[in-house]
Amino acid sequence: MMGRSPGFAMQHIVGVPHVLVRRGLLGRDLFMTRTLCSPGPSQPGEKRPEEVALGLHHRLPALGRALGHSIQQRATSTAKTWWDRYEEFVGLNEVREAQGKVTEAEKVFMVARGLVREAREDLEVHQAKLKEVRDRLDRVSREDNEYLELATLEHRMLQ
Repeated sequence: MMGRSPGFAMQHIVGVPHVLVRRGLLGRDLFMTRTLCSPGPSQPGEKRPEEVALGLHHRLPALGRALGHSIQQRATSTAKTWWDRYEEFVGLNEVREAQGKVTEAEKVFMVARGLVREAREDLEVHQAKLKEVRDRLDRVSREDNEYLELATLEHRMLQ
């Protein structure tokens, strides 16, 4: 009904003949007059214009909600599409990929660091044992049988 007068819209919705809907003197007010002898429905199953207008009035809120939901979905999808294009243009996708790679590399590094720590602790334990063996070796004379056992133990520890 774009570009049409409110009188035309009222005639179209309610089905009132053209003669019965008039504008006021300033063109703002609508007057609808009712004749005493309105024609009845032309067919027995046909609804009166007032019933049609009332049914439309009751359906409008649901139609408005459905239209609002549709517009909201369309706006959301359009905004998401533009946001994705913006992220691609600015390079945020590459930054996210690089962050993921850095996170994975950090995990690998932390595992390797744990292994190095364990190896260092084992090395310190072995060095302490080797020092004990060498100290005992220095206190024992070379002719003693224990000297040979300690020298053999030191040789095994060094391998």
